[in-house]
Amino acid sequence: MALKDYFVHQCTIQESTKSRGSSGEVIDSWSDKVDLVNVECRLLTKEERVAGPEGLVVMTTYTLLLTAGLSITTANRIRRVKLEDGSELGPFRISSVLPRTGRKAQNHMALSLKVAD
Repeated sequence: MALKDYFVHQCTIQESTKSRGSSGEVIDSWSDKVDLVNVECRLLTKEERVAGPEGLVVMTTYTLLLTAGLSITTANRIRRVKLEDGSELGPFRISSVLPRTGRKAQNHMALSLKVAD
């Protein structure tokens, strides 16, 4: 099975533009990147129980797999991920972009995600 066959989800990537509000504060405005709407991807979710001062805490980590060659940085965000059942998750901030190399070249990228506020 080819790697692309595992990409059963769709995601939309956004970029930020900054502007100034009436009192001088910086305002982020997010818009979809034209070429990165409904991109095939795979969202991996991992839940782990970690001992903390209040007892066991469940920590959830998110990793998004995408094909190589897409123009994505940590300045972008994931607006939504549409799962195979039609439900959607997001938005997510991108913590890191990690290229993944096959035998000869980069064959996909892994994005570490955090749930956006």
